[in-house]
Formats: sequence, structure tokens, C-alpha cells
Amino acid sequence: MKKLLIVFVCLLCLVGCNKKNDVDKEKVSSDSYVFVVDGVDLKVGTNYLDVKDKLPNDYVDKLVDSLDSETEKETLYTFNDYEIYTSKEESKEIIDRIVLSDENVTTKEGVKVGDNLQKVVAEYGDKYRTNSNAYTYVKGRVMLTFFVDNDEVVSIEYQIVND
Repeated sequence: MKKLLIVFVCLLCLVGCNKKNDVDKEKVSSDSYVFVVDGVDLKVGTNYLDVKDKLPNDYVDKLVDSLDSETEKETLYTFNDYEIYTSKEESKEIIDRIVLSDENVTTKEGVKVGDNLQKVVAEYGDKYRTNSNAYTYVKGRVMLTFFVDNDEVVSIEYQIVND
């Protein structure tokens, strides 16, 4: 329950700065942050339907309100250790956000929930933006945000860079 509350608070922090962008999400650079799980590269801005069959079948999906003011609903896929938020665009289901909320999964660079801020900086460097408890790195068209409480990572989020 505490994890869900922390993730919810962290997501609320992003509401004010989140807006729909006009980038061609299918052209997210290969030079961007990628979440790898079970040998599958998950990239925000790409079609979830292309990787859905490669992921575990033990998930729950439901419609949720979008953080994006131009999109009414998103589909939330909740897996054991992470969540994928998608939105419909024509015949595609575009990955809008990926949220890691458990210590059983790591970023490609090896950082996980429960690690301290020093490990984040050691792996990603000191060129981050801060906003309250959020430390954001940008690479290509992807923002990678580490939400920290008492020097401990409580959630990690991948999201498309807003213009």
C-alpha cells in the first residue's frame, strides 16, 4: 500500500509538467533510455503490441485516467514489478510511460528501487534536473526519472520528453 501511495504522489508531481507532444513517437532514437525485462527491450514511444506477446502473461490491464490533458484514458498494464501505460493512436498502442516500483527489476544500467541516490549518480552522472524529490536524466527523446525519499529510490519512470 505504501508503494502505491508513493507512486501515486510521484505521478502527481509530473501532472503539472506533462503535455502532449507532437513528436513522431515511433521514431524514438535508439540512443535513448530503454527498460529491458525478460530479454525484451521496452521503449517509451513505441508500439506495445510489437512486444506484448514476448512479455509474461501474468498482468492485469485496466483503463485509467491519463496524465495527458489531450488523452482521456490510458491502458495500464500492471505486472508484478513494473507498470506500462499505453494510449491508442490509430491501430497502435503507444507506450507512454513505464514505471518500476519494485526492487526485483533494474534499469539497463543496474539501478533499482531501494538503491541510494549516490548509486544513481554513479551510474548516470551528475547532469540531472531536480524537482522536489525527482531526479531526471534525458537521453534522446526519453526522460528517466528517479523518485527519491530519504536518499532512497522509491520509483523509477521512463517517459517521452515534452517540448
